[in-house]
Amino acid sequence: MFAIKAHPPNQHPNTTTPGRNRVEYRPGNSWLLMILACLFLTQACATPMGMDFDKPTLNLVSVTPLPAEGFTQRFQLGFVMRNPNESALVTKGMVYDVYFEDHKLLGGVSNNIPTIEGYTEGSFDVIASTNMMGSLRLIGDLMQQPRNEFAYRLEARLSLSSPINRKISIDETGEFSLSPATQ
Repeated sequence: MFAIKAHPPNQHPNTTTPGRNRVEYRPGNSWLLMILACLFLTQACATPMGMDFDKPTLNLVSVTPLPAEGFTQRFQLGFVMRNPNESALVTKGMVYDVYFEDHKLLGGVSNNIPTIEGYTEGSFDVIASTNMMGSLRLIGDLMQQPRNEFAYRLEARLSLSSPINRKISIDETGEFSLSPATQ
């Protein structure tokens, strides 16, 4: 380990004077330097695709109801993920939640996300289950203030395959209408 001690400029560092300090190196602790160097190099390579990593985009493109299972309503969510990087985006898994009017309505996990090659986009489907309490709160709000347009928010956390487990948070917001589109 290094011990930093000051010594007078005219005095040799291997001689000590009472009340004076000196710079000292203890060669038995060189393993500490190696660990620090490894940590530095690991941080330099922390992004799965190098230092120029751009966050992918994730768009919710469809919501399809599936047959109910007991009290649980399930939906198939369709996503399109765009990879703006040169290297392939290899995802170990994803956790996702969908909010309508700030009420958490849908959520799920998937470890079946396809690899998205560099500078491409890919589509995939996942299954989400309803959140009963969030649904009841939304229904209560809609009974007090009926409307045809809704704000939604998608929160997803991707776990990427890389030398260091990297997690990426993606948020998408938007609005949709229950009214037919007018032209």
